[in-house]
Amino acid sequence: MISKEMIISKHYKETAPNVNVLDRVTVLYCNGNIRQVVLDAEKNALQFQFINNSVHEIDVSAFVELDAVFLSQFGVSVTEDGTRFFIQSWESGLFCFDIQTGALCWHHGRKRAYNLVVNKTELLCQFHDECILLIDINSGDIMDSYPLSCNSVFVPITNNYIIVGPKRNRYIVMDAKLSVKAKIPVKEFNPNFYENYIVQKADFTSNGIKISGVEYSNKSLTTAIRENTLPRLIASSTFARFIEMPKCKHLMESN
Repeated sequence: MISKEMIISKHYKETAPNVNVLDRVTVLYCNGNIRQVVLDAEKNALQFQFINNSVHEIDVSAFVELDAVFLSQFGVSVTEDGTRFFIQSWESGLFCFDIQTGALCWHHGRKRAYNLVVNKTELLCQFHDECILLIDINSGDIMDSYPLSCNSVFVPITNNYIIVGPKRNRYIVMDAKLSVKAKIPVKEFNPNFYENYIVQKADFTSNGIKISGVEYSNKSLTTAIRENTLPRLIASSTFARFIEMPKCKHLMESN
């Protein structure tokens, strides 16, 4: 899972008949000082394009020594001011680097760094099946944590609100400080098949929280996409003021 302000595209090249290798990943951003980041596998470089159209490139070959392995599914998360970027590693944790120098700012070695949501001064990182950490971007200090049960999901609604769960037959809506804002019974997410339902996407709308997810059957090994809207009453009056997410300004300008 990635930040709500990121859109990832991937390009593959054929190196042999019927053999395709990932050679370029492009991440577009909807706000902040960076317009896009491109991972060029052939050059082994990260290219940062700023909103003023200046470009800065970093050689990432040295990252291998740190075991900061780039995972294309996460893209590259950056700070809003365009000064730092992050790499999640399944085996080696979460890394924070300086965009201008490529220097390592800090590192958390806890394994299975997974989903990441970056705000102005702090970020939320899910460590799979273990916990969510609230981390100060500047210092790397851990400010708070929230324990996760096995197979819990971490889904951003916006960069300021997330859904976590299921935990004790409920999904938890939390803010960017890990403060609990609502507890919603799992059956409200998919009334007919809630025991085997995985939330994949969530958005605030004028009618409530729109949920997209997958329901699956252990017997048939089949899956189906389902959408549902949690009414404002269920999501609590805390969220009544939210409307649909704004469109990506940078992306509209580039089209």
